[in-house]
Amino acid sequence: MDLEENEYGITCIAVPIFDHSGKVIAAGIRSGPTMRMTEQRIDLLQLQMIQIGKKISTRLGF
Repeated sequence: MDLEENEYGITCIAVPIFDHSGKVIAAGIRSGPTMRMTEQRIDLLQLQMIQIGKKISTRLGF
C-alpha cells in the first residue's frame, strides 16, 4: 500500500509476482486518485489484486 507517501493525491496497491523458484520477479500494481480510493474500494481492490498475483504466480510455476 502506498497512501500518498510517494505522490500526493495518488494511492497504490501492489502484490508480488513469484516465479517457479519462489523468487519475486515482478509486482502487480493498481493505482488511482486518492479521492476515488475509498476504504471500500481499497478493500475490494486488495482482494482482487491478491487473486491476480496468485493466478499469475501459479502460471509461472509457483
